[in-house]
Amino acid sequence: MAGQRHYSDSNLAQQGTNGHYWSSSPSTNNAYELTFDSANISFTNIITRSYGFSIRCFKN
Repeated sequence: MAGQRHYSDSNLAQQGTNGHYWSSSPSTNNAYELTFDSANISFTNIITRSYGFSIRCFKN
């Protein structure tokens, strides 16, 4: 799993244990996040886009 880059110090975190992906609906400096691990999946509230989450393109 891709993990994330933390906004405050740019360190990588949670690689191999958690997946974090942006939605395609940005809102100024924020966006919705899809996150998952081996047991859970959630579509969270908007959070700052300063986090370095992955982008996965899907064809409609």
